[in-house]
Amino acid sequence: MKNNYFEVKNNSLFAKKVETLEDMDGVYQIGHPAQLDCETVAVGLNIRCCGVNAIDLEVGNDILILKDFEHPENGKFQMLDRPSKFINPLSGKEELLARYPKNIGFVPLGAKLDDDSTHPFAGTGFIIGQVMGFPLEKLDRSDCFDGIPQEKIFYGFEIAQCSYDGKNFNVGERQIFKISELLEGFVFGGGSVGPILPDGDGLMMAYSGCPDYGDNKVYGCGILRWKNINGKWIPSKFDSVYEDRRKFETLNGVSGNLIEPTVVRLNDNSLLFSAREVGNNPFGPGPQEAERLHIWKSVDNGKTWILCFIVPHFHTLTPMSLDSSATGKPFVIANAYCTCNSKGETVPSIILREKLLAYPLKNDLTGIEEPLVIQDGNADFGMPPYNSFWRIDLPVGMTLQFRNKKICHLIFYRVLEHLECDSNAMPTEFTGCHIAEIKSDGNVMPIWKF
Repeated sequence: MKNNYFEVKNNSLFAKKVETLEDMDGVYQIGHPAQLDCETVAVGLNIRCCGVNAIDLEVGNDILILKDFEHPENGKFQMLDRPSKFINPLSGKEELLARYPKNIGFVPLGAKLDDDSTHPFAGTGFIIGQVMGFPLEKLDRSDCFDGIPQEKIFYGFEIAQCSYDGKNFNVGERQIFKISELLEGFVFGGGSVGPILPDGDGLMMAYSGCPDYGDNKVYGCGILRWKNINGKWIPSKFDSVYEDRRKFETLNGVSGNLIEPTVVRLNDNSLLFSAREVGNNPFGPGPQEAERLHIWKSVDNGKTWILCFIVPHFHTLTPMSLDSSATGKPFVIANAYCTCNSKGETVPSIILREKLLAYPLKNDLTGIEEPLVIQDGNADFGMPPYNSFWRIDLPVGMTLQFRNKKICHLIFYRVLEHLECDSNAMPTEFTGCHIAEIKSDGNVMPIWKF
């Protein structure tokens, strides 16, 4: 598939694995990549519990180490984490601590700074992801938290230090933080759906967060910066991109009205930023105000931002991400806008995810171009076996370098049938983490310098 800017290549099932986790079946879903050295990539693969009614019960993560993405069978899988029982400090009850997808921030082994000097923290990084307490007695329900006061729901973050020595990816100290403990004076509510970028001798990522107003609510999002202090990666600064306390709406008690942000760096060193809007009624059928696309730009490395444009009714109320190809062409990956599914049924906007598209941004950053289809559920897989409809979502893109200095831009995303997520249907033959290579004309611009 091609358009004026991109071509989709090697669109295939990337990594699917079902295993038993404390008597739970799990399947790989979302992929978060990071560069480990000039020819090695790590992909964090989250595991969603399947065959249960509980929605969004995430039961751990694995790491896949790759030197050739076209032959993942030659890669190395290693366990990162699994769910565990714990005493919820807010309720005093024993619960299941679910571990959500992990972002990997890493300075590759052999990386250099802009002045060609050796990066002082090469071969080290961090892993961050959300954790949440699920009531054990309600795992057979779709909404496990129905009837539980928000102040009794435990939600936080887990951070691990990590390193790579050219052979082994090592995960060290791990620590769980409350949402107000990551950085003094701020509260945070959720992770990025894009790459973690170099920021001088530190790292930067898009994150949901805002100043701590004392109500445990996150009203916006911005750039979370990390520094290596005494051999340990820690959050050091937060620069807000968007915040609006008047419009706060929530799905889980801590996420604000803009969530799942992404930041990318363009060839001219400017930054672009976007995020998914929640809106007042995410489970409404649409059209809705929040089905909009916002694009911000910064020319001072994220200190100040301007809003470039807004596109109304751009996508359904589903995860989306901002991206930049290996040649520096920015684009947005999102589900196609619609108000009913392929069966003609009017269903909530937030579950309409049958087609995943890539929309190039106009060169003058005033809007979007015609999209390229990355995956079309019915066209590519046929009708789903449980007679509901496909969900193709949670795209994460990054330019990566593999063996023989092959540089390519990959998009990781998940495929499943709707009833796998909102009911207890078991995985289809297409369920799992998929990969698409996005090819574009021009000179490639790797994220890291070696």
